[in-house]
Amino acid sequence: VSRHEKLDILINNAGIMATPLTRTTEGWKSQFATNHLRLFLLTNLLADVIKAAGKARIVNLSSAGHWYSTVDLDDPNYQNRDYEALQAYGQSKTANIWFTLELARRWSDHDVTSFAVHPGGIQTELGRNLEPEVAKRFEQLLKDQPDIWKTIPQGAATSCWAATSPDLNGKTGLYLEDCHISESGSGDVLSGGYAPHAYDADGAKQLWKLSNDLLGTEF
Repeated sequence: VSRHEKLDILINNAGIMATPLTRTTEGWKSQFATNHLRLFLLTNLLADVIKAAGKARIVNLSSAGHWYSTVDLDDPNYQNRDYEALQAYGQSKTANIWFTLELARRWSDHDVTSFAVHPGGIQTELGRNLEPEVAKRFEQLLKDQPDIWKTIPQGAATSCWAATSPDLNGKTGLYLEDCHISESGSGDVLSGGYAPHAYDADGAKQLWKLSNDLLGTEF
């Protein structure tokens, strides 16, 4: 912000996956804090330079893992329920989609568009902190369905498409996969498409308020 007057493209890509139960010093569940609250705060802190760009795009990396869970707005940090690693990951990935929806609603007057992206299954170090039983499930999946996995360039393709393609001009608040606009899925993480809870506009509004409340901000 101190060096540039505008930001044309913001890709929120950093995250963690299905980690054991750990918390930040504030008591927030690490997956929710890292995968959602971090990008909520960063994006809003960059709001002025993003809005100044004119036709800026924001790309939030979500995942087919959003099928595992909606967002529990009453207990996002697992203070009153048992922790389950993939469920918590799914919650954070749904939060990425909901954040995208609410950004689209709030910033459309500033010519800012936002997209949530499922990059696909990619063999990277993202799963290095998986709980042992979860890691075994993914190792078996690699053996059983090797064709579903992408290379790193293939995995980056949808993010690049979301950030630059003229096919998306005039569109916003969408969940994308395999370089196209995703359609409603059939109920399986591996089958493609989005879950019924993905496009919950009311949930997205509530999540924005919850995020402000947790962070002590007024974005």
